[in-house]
Amino acid sequence: ILFGAHKVGTVTTVRIVSIGNPLTNKSALVIGSASMIGSNFIIDSASTTCIGGDRLARGAHCRVGIRFAPGVHGLLAGTFMITDSSSNGPHLVALHGRGR
Repeated sequence: ILFGAHKVGTVTTVRIVSIGNPLTNKSALVIGSASMIGSNFIIDSASTTCIGGDRLARGAHCRVGIRFAPGVHGLLAGTFMITDSSSNGPHLVALHGRGR
């Protein structure tokens, strides 16, 4: 997710990451944990519906809100990570922004 350039010390609007359980899956997907690797990015609890322990039925989804909060000037990167009961996890989303 690219957040663009934002003033150091500010917080951006929320960007949403959607987590889904495909209809082709035969069982519920159990959400483990959601976390950030690195700083300058935060999970927005007000817009997040993926909670550890939640079970997503086939075809269901939940979402995680992410904000960019640059603490320094320059190109900044982080990683959003979510674990779940799938065999191909954890799932990683690259995050990028510029502090100005």
